[in-house]
Amino acid sequence: MKKTILVTDSGLGGLSVFADIVDHVLTTYKPSVTSSTSGPAEKEGSTITAPSATPSTSRSIPAASDSATVSHGAGLADEISMIYFNAWPEESRGYNHFPSKAHQADIFNNAMHAMGKFHPDMILIACNTLSVVYPNTPFSQQTAIPVIGIVDHGVEMIFETLTKTPDSAVIVFGTPTTTNARSHADALIQKGIPEDRIINQGCIDLAGKIERNPFSETVQTMIRENVLQAAGKIKASESRIGRPFSTVYAALCCTHFGYRRELFIKEIKAEITDNVAILNPNERMADRAIAASFSGDVSPSEETPFSPPASQFKTVDLQVVSRVTWGQEKIDAYTRLFQERSPEVVTALLNHELNPGLFSVEPKVQ
Repeated sequence: MKKTILVTDSGLGGLSVFADIVDHVLTTYKPSVTSSTSGPAEKEGSTITAPSATPSTSRSIPAASDSATVSHGAGLADEISMIYFNAWPEESRGYNHFPSKAHQADIFNNAMHAMGKFHPDMILIACNTLSVVYPNTPFSQQTAIPVIGIVDHGVEMIFETLTKTPDSAVIVFGTPTTTNARSHADALIQKGIPEDRIINQGCIDLAGKIERNPFSETVQTMIRENVLQAAGKIKASESRIGRPFSTVYAALCCTHFGYRRELFIKEIKAEITDNVAILNPNERMADRAIAASFSGDVSPSEETPFSPPASQFKTVDLQVVSRVTWGQEKIDAYTRLFQERSPEVVTALLNHELNPGLFSVEPKVQ
């Protein structure tokens, strides 16, 4: 039996979730690893993008090829296929730049149907924006494939933390689509968290800038500006309740933001408080994904720990697919992010399949 887990995001933010799951599988099962470039049956216009050079790393990274194998020891049983599907629609714009929610839903619906051609046992939407968009797609009403969004994981993570620290507050950093939808804030309020403890901070175009180059000075400047705006909101909340918050949690509710978590900590310490901690829903989603793939339990709660199944995986196949081109600067930046943490994911990224026909970016005619 073969298990297929597909992780999707608009860009490379969700690659962190993908890497966490891969590392979990490698640690638990010790399989051999193949980096595949084979896509679904319909692959019109597909080409393979090769890197200009293999980066140096403290762990061995195989040279990019159509099928690179890394030995992780002998296994006993089946194969797990892991696919990272880049749902970024166009070279020049992402979902936050589309003119309406209906337009966003139309294009993501096309992408979801393309994901279905890989016959996944589970689809993980490792993107807060797309998790908000997904319920508006026809695919969400038609599919039998389990689809798990990241928003609920973030809500549960924040709720558990705020419940344990009743004098604290949270800043929900996200894209404008995420924060305008108020999915996190409304769910937390429904669970009994006072609204004054929840600060929504929509970060205009920050995800796009991190996508292009997470190490740019522009990214640092934009994080500082968003923290300054959030600081004003924190002070207003403290004024209303008549006391300072004991701790401020930064919930990074965009999968890209975790790549620069240290900058969020630095700026919050400078502008708000030294008592700051990061909440990263990416980690919660990855922790739950493997358990859900075997038990069928898609709950984001931390109450059900992961227990490896009796059988073990002999091989894990990693595949990265995209309809848009990733320039060398971007590939180099994400290689830098992952080369020590997950060299197998770097190999899959270097071997990624570029397929301009992966899904349509034309909205349906009304």
